[in-house]
Amino acid sequence: MKQVSLIGWVSVVSSIDVNEVRINTMQGLIDRISEKILTWDKEDIWDIKGYLDIYHYNMEIYERLTGEAYAVEIGYLICFLPTESIPHGMLDRSVGRVWATDKNGMCLIGDNFDMICHIDDLQKQYQQL
Repeated sequence: MKQVSLIGWVSVVSSIDVNEVRINTMQGLIDRISEKILTWDKEDIWDIKGYLDIYHYNMEIYERLTGEAYAVEIGYLICFLPTESIPHGMLDRSVGRVWATDKNGMCLIGDNFDMICHIDDLQKQYQQL
C-alpha cells in the first residue's frame, strides 16, 4: 500500500484566504443575478422583484465582507430593466414611479422597487389627480 504525504496538502490549504474565496463567490453570484435581471422574460413581475431582492441582499453581504460597494449598483440595473410598454403618464412620480411592467399589466413601483400593483389601478389614481 502506498503512503500519501499530507504535508503538501496542508500547506496548500493553509495558504487559502477564506475571505477572498467568499468575496469571489459573492462576485460570481451577484454577476449571475445581474444577468437574470437584465434578461428577465417579462412574464411575471414577482420574478423580477425576487431577483432585485436577492441582488440587494447579496450586495449588503458583499459590502460587509469588503467594506466597499460593488461595481454595479442596483440603480444602474433598474435603468435597464426589461419591461413591457409603460404608458407615458405612468412615468409621473405623482402616482409612483413604474420601473417595470410584465405581460399581465402588473407593475413594479416605489422608490425602493418594493411594491407591486396592476397598471389599471395606477391609471385610476392618475386620472383622479
